[in-house]
Amino acid sequence: MFSAASKQNILDQVEQELGKVSVNVLADNGRLTITADVITAYGKMMSAHRGEVSCTVTTAQPLDAASLADLKVALKGFLQKHESIKLETKLDSTILGGMIVSIGDKYVDMSTKTKILKLTKLIKET
Repeated sequence: MFSAASKQNILDQVEQELGKVSVNVLADNGRLTITADVITAYGKMMSAHRGEVSCTVTTAQPLDAASLADLKVALKGFLQKHESIKLETKLDSTILGGMIVSIGDKYVDMSTKTKILKLTKLIKET
């Protein structure tokens, strides 16, 4: 049997070789300019394989620890049992308040800015 260190060494060598081959294929086909896109796509495939679901939450102000914990619990309701959430938070003061949530292929805009725009449009139409 191989020791854990030996297995890790073999995997490291294979990864290095695969990396070289991938870069060579891109270079041979004149596609080195899309290297970043390939890396991003590979990262997304690996996340999907691990059952990670990307979620972006945009708020006007930073969320405190308690609000963030409550939000994570609520977002887990959108996931299947084998999935885990990969949460990214962003700040955008232009949304004024509320939040914008993007999880998987779902998008929900609960921002104050959007509510004001909808009400303004409704008032103008009446």
